[in-house]
Amino acid sequence: MKQETSKMRSLLRKAELPLYKKIHSIQAYLLSKGTYNYSTWPTLFGSLMAKFHGSILCMYRDAAGHYCSAKDVVRMFSDSDILHKYSLVSPITMLRRERLSLLSRVLRKSPPYVLELVLLSSRFSKGWAYAVTADLEWMNICNGFGTILHYQYDLHAWVQHLTIDPAKFGRSVKKFCNSKFANI
Repeated sequence: MKQETSKMRSLLRKAELPLYKKIHSIQAYLLSKGTYNYSTWPTLFGSLMAKFHGSILCMYRDAAGHYCSAKDVVRMFSDSDILHKYSLVSPITMLRRERLSLLSRVLRKSPPYVLELVLLSSRFSKGWAYAVTADLEWMNICNGFGTILHYQYDLHAWVQHLTIDPAKFGRSVKKFCNSKFANI
């Protein structure tokens, strides 16, 4: 993704383009090519998460005009400053939102074999279901559900709770992940 984003750099650094058009072009790229099918990704560890985060923030920096150079050390912004100032979604929150949205779709359609496969694979620490369980815990700790639920890494209990109204769960995920609090 890093090589592809460097091709967009000349477009994103044009001063005559308004910021909202630059952000829309970044989002179009991310949805169409850059993060294709990322709702199925497992937890990204260490260097993979750093590469994913860095390439997206590099595009945001180019669009906002806060790209790094040796002579501009004084006016550098941190990643959190850029995300907060322009109300952007953090890359890790994007990933969590898409994984939880996929879970919402699976629960809404509830195909029995797929749901059983998800529940059986939740014990494997390098899988999608394990990552979804961690994302549910993150949203719960941040009070994204409105009340604190005590299921502590038990996907079976989460699924039983969320199948009551999976559409409401999907809406609450999107609402919470687009809030400034989730993108600190």
